[in-house]
Amino acid sequence: MRAPCREWSRTDYVRGAYISFPVVEVKQFCDELRKPAPDAVTRRACERIEQLNALPIAGTLMAAPYYIRPSQAGIVGHFMALADASDKPVVLYDIPYRTGVRLELDTLLTLAAHPRIQASRHPRIHASTHPRIQAVKDCAGSLETTLALIRDGRLQVLTGEDINIFNTLCLGGSGAIAASAHLRPERFVALYRALSAGRLDEGRRIFHELAPLIQALFAEPNPAPVKALLAAHGLIRDELRMPMTRAGDALVARLRELEGLDRIAQHAAALSA
Repeated sequence: MRAPCREWSRTDYVRGAYISFPVVEVKQFCDELRKPAPDAVTRRACERIEQLNALPIAGTLMAAPYYIRPSQAGIVGHFMALADASDKPVVLYDIPYRTGVRLELDTLLTLAAHPRIQASRHPRIHASTHPRIQAVKDCAGSLETTLALIRDGRLQVLTGEDINIFNTLCLGGSGAIAASAHLRPERFVALYRALSAGRLDEGRRIFHELAPLIQALFAEPNPAPVKALLAAHGLIRDELRMPMTRAGDALVARLRELEGLDRIAQHAAALSA
């Protein structure tokens, strides 16, 4: 996250940020995991989690192993091992169109029961058991699964499909991990607060205000449109690593129109003339 973006996020309405590896680094890391030993993927992931334990982070977001498409039993074993290795809360990432395998409902409910013993440093307080796996980033596209997880109540449901933010919050979901919230973050927070307080009409109005932007930001592969618009705001450089490419000129023009950037620039030029 570049300095201007960090400053933009330091507001009274942004409470956290999700930091990801660059695309090339993810590819290199995945290549390291693809070794002949059957347990190499899980073992290497656990090693990485142990490295992250020393960092001042709030938690870790974990997707199923890419490409190898393990069974549901294998997925349970993989995530249980990672949760055992982690000293931080775990958010499961169900994104089958990227990993090649879905986290089925029974799998998610099994993982929700993962116990973790936390030893107390205070001599008068006994060790306590609490779940290490606390939430799921839901990108599976299954309303049935989303509803079942919300009704079960053990996992916080965070939508990862930005266009589903309104639906998920109305159903009782806990929030979202949303790429489009890099733009107009205060309006996304206003949407969350309105719906959390039961102000449905206000929340609906805010969502319909945001929906055209959300749709445009996913008109081409993420994160190209988001980066293009952040660059138009002067917050970052519009650059991606191959094979990802920058957003097309027509889409960038559309994004600038939605943000009113050209009108702002024209107004500023008129004032300085």
